[in-house]
Amino acid sequence: MGSALTEGRKLFTLKAISALFVLSITVFLIGQSNHTAVKIFTVPIQNVANKLMKSKAGGVLRQEKLANLPNKTGAADSNGPEHTTSRNAFALFLTPPHGAGKDSDDLNDDDYFVATRMLVYQLLYDPSTRTNNSYPVVILATQNVAQTKLDRLRNDGPDVRVVGRLALNWGKTRKAWQDVLTKLRLFQLTEFEKVLFLDSDTLLTRPMDGIFEDPAARPTKNKGATAEDEAPEDEGAQPREYIFAGNAGAGRFNHTTTWPPIKGRHLNAGCMVFHPSEELYEYYLRIAGLKDCFDGRFPEQSLWAYAHRRDGNMPWKQMGYMWNINKVTWSDVEHGVASLHVKWWSHMIDPRLKDLAMRIRGRMEGFWEGKESHNILE
Repeated sequence: MGSALTEGRKLFTLKAISALFVLSITVFLIGQSNHTAVKIFTVPIQNVANKLMKSKAGGVLRQEKLANLPNKTGAADSNGPEHTTSRNAFALFLTPPHGAGKDSDDLNDDDYFVATRMLVYQLLYDPSTRTNNSYPVVILATQNVAQTKLDRLRNDGPDVRVVGRLALNWGKTRKAWQDVLTKLRLFQLTEFEKVLFLDSDTLLTRPMDGIFEDPAARPTKNKGATAEDEAPEDEGAQPREYIFAGNAGAGRFNHTTTWPPIKGRHLNAGCMVFHPSEELYEYYLRIAGLKDCFDGRFPEQSLWAYAHRRDGNMPWKQMGYMWNINKVTWSDVEHGVASLHVKWWSHMIDPRLKDLAMRIRGRMEGFWEGKESHNILE
């Protein structure tokens, strides 16, 4: 495993020494929801205030409102490729590990942070997996992510946006998942037509650009219940048109001899293509405020599964099975699945998957060591 990491690092250090990239300007977005008066900022956060939204059903949604936010670092330089205006984007999400109240400044002790950097590298720079269309990468980070990590990520090239957290005041979830409802803010990325969201614990085997053309990622009319008086009283009106392409996942690990894998029945929120929409975002917030409307143990995934249930007004669509898989086995790599949803740091996974991850990590670290050494020499 160590040799794989070293080998990858050496290889890409040599290749990266001569690499020069145009600095891109970090895009700062300030958005405001008309319904909730929740603001999104892309600067470090101070003086965080909480806002409560109560529904008719008595459920409570807690939202962080970000205010009085001086920029402590200024607009960070970005080493990413220069992105032209794009109608599509890749999006990731980062919060401190294990629900930590205070994040660590150590850049190597957080598996999800390292995995996020690896995925950014694969999406933007790795010749075998990078975007062929200069699609940008946007990272939504909660305000409690350490500044050192935000600075490192901005240096890696993506557009890093710090956002206020969303959480349920009802339902019990694991401490590690207490911030995941904040992923709803992905639907506020309305400058893009389509967004591919990937969980950070994802490894790529080939470019993901084509997923935006998957039949499941086309605009879809809802089934007709669009008027407010036709929708459930507490949920309100729904968009007339939407995009929500997801993946049911493999269901089990025992698909090494069965191909394609037998799909499970439930939506897995680790890979999805959607059309950002403030109307849809506000609809989600209304649902989040309805106590016991969905399983609060898995906040964002269960909310999306309810809002886009197969027998509902806006059912989600299954994307092609070759784009993504969870319950990953080495057979999935051999068959060419494009993205592997796998916690590669776990001691329980196939050693070959861990070795694959270490090679990617080695290439990523070697790439940046070479590029930064070149900058120092200049």
